[in-house]
Amino acid sequence: MDDMRELVTTRQVEAAFRAIAIAAPLLGALVGAALGRRSWRSSLPRGFLLGLLGPANLLLWWLYNAITDRMGLDTVRNLLVNMAMFVAIGGTVGLVLAWSERARRHRSGADGSAGEAGPVRSSGSE
Repeated sequence: MDDMRELVTTRQVEAAFRAIAIAAPLLGALVGAALGRRSWRSSLPRGFLLGLLGPANLLLWWLYNAITDRMGLDTVRNLLVNMAMFVAIGGTVGLVLAWSERARRHRSGADGSAGEAGPVRSSGSE
């Protein structure tokens, strides 16, 4: 009989994540610059920041492995700790993105708050 073995080892996954962590910021900056040819000064940093998701992924991989190695792979405690950590990180990222989008809309006046008086209400005696 065949003995069972992993399809992908943790060493292979870590090597792939390291390659992504190195390539993603460069690729993000290049794509940002290419897409925003007219306004590359704003697109280049945005692409680079998006590319920083590669190194963030590697850091989260290391954190996940550290927690799992400490608590054991098959424990409920490990599952709950990792779930709480990723929910907290996802919630924080979501709040920051929502806040930055709201600030961007406020600066551009897209939300109707930049100098506009708002709707006029009648007194109901018409």
